[in-house]
Amino acid sequence: RKNFLLFGPLFCFLMIFTNYFLNTKVHAPNYRKISYVLAGMSIPIGFIGLYSQALSETLQHVFVPTASLFMLLLGIVVVKKFSLAKLYLLGWSAIIISAILVTMYYNGTMKFSFHPIYLVELGALFEVLIFSLALANRIKYYQQENDRLMTKQNEILAQKVNEKTKELQNANNELLASNEELQQSQEEIAAQRDAIESKNLLVAKSIKAARHIQEAALPFEHQINCLLSEYFILYHPRDIVSGDFYWIEQVNDKVFVIALDCTGHGVPGAFMSMIANTLLDNIIKVNKVLQPAQVLNSLHEQVQIGLRQETTNDKSGMDVALLVLEASQNQKTRVQFAGARRPLYYIIPGEPGLNIIKESRRSIGGIQPTNVKFENQHLNLPKGSIVYLGSDGYEDQNNESRKKLGTKKLQELLLTNAHLPLWSQKEQLEKTLDAYMRNTDQRDDILLIGIKLSGNEGKVKNASGNNQMVIN
Repeated sequence: RKNFLLFGPLFCFLMIFTNYFLNTKVHAPNYRKISYVLAGMSIPIGFIGLYSQALSETLQHVFVPTASLFMLLLGIVVVKKFSLAKLYLLGWSAIIISAILVTMYYNGTMKFSFHPIYLVELGALFEVLIFSLALANRIKYYQQENDRLMTKQNEILAQKVNEKTKELQNANNELLASNEELQQSQEEIAAQRDAIESKNLLVAKSIKAARHIQEAALPFEHQINCLLSEYFILYHPRDIVSGDFYWIEQVNDKVFVIALDCTGHGVPGAFMSMIANTLLDNIIKVNKVLQPAQVLNSLHEQVQIGLRQETTNDKSGMDVALLVLEASQNQKTRVQFAGARRPLYYIIPGEPGLNIIKESRRSIGGIQPTNVKFENQHLNLPKGSIVYLGSDGYEDQNNESRKKLGTKKLQELLLTNAHLPLWSQKEQLEKTLDAYMRNTDQRDDILLIGIKLSGNEGKVKNASGNNQMVIN
């Protein structure tokens, strides 16, 4: 019974050995599946012997030759692809021949002088020797195959290393070339930067010189102090030079206070302001044009002529608030006003609210509507009244949300602070402006003038001076 139980495991071992030795997974995958089926069939044949020896022996007599022939066939199939299969066939042939001779002996076909079991042992010994030689060759084959694969792998690796080395060398050469180009570009940029810095320095010096010239054209503080008893001038150019400026002079018994907002800011605005300053000197001081509306008309005509705007289509110009103060009876001041897109604000002591004299809806210079005229407007204000005029820079200043401060807010500030001395009003206006424009840049030139009337305007003789200019 033990022999019957050993039949299945022994035959399974033979099948596993055959598949391993012939490498049927590569050389005969379909036959490999059949071999496992036969190996599986050998197990129940062995177990049947525990219950019926005769049936088990009958099945073995059928199964063993069939399986032996299959393994022999498997070797024949593989030998075409795998040379070591020849040794497998030789060893397996020895055991099959010995089995055939034993069968012939028991059938009476052949007679031997020795017991036939020796034939089986001899065949098995020969098979073991052949399989041992085959295993040694198989080991040698795998060693050679392993060496071949290692050599091939090393060659592939060496080739990849050479390719990567060449790629790295090419990349390094490209990097060196790029570094040289970058260094050359940096040198060119540095040279251009130095040239730009040099030019910027010259431009800055020129603009600073222009600022001194523009400041010299502004009224002197000594002169203003002679003409106005109490006033403030809030003057903040956006750049070094400004397109906003003010003109304050006494002609005969009249004090002219003019706030101008020229087109643009910075250098272009400053050039326009110098043109306007020269034209006002000529119109008022030389030609003695003393009516505000007539001054604005003359200024408009002279700007058009000077800039040849009818032929060049140049639109440069300015917005102007022009105020003329003259002492009247009972310590009152006669006020004349004309505005080119700039109004006049005034507050009368003891009366509520902020009063406004509206401007004419046209500018100086450029193409303007012919149906809109500059108008003289007259007031007779008591002592202590305050008048305000300037450019639109203050109310147009935006905060970090890009929202303008606005005309309404400016009017509220003027009315709220009207009870304060003018120097204190200026401080409050500047604090409000600084707080509003925190974290943002100044948008435009800013000019705002406040004057408290004394009733003595125009009574000072020879007010012109050359001592000190007003820089606020």
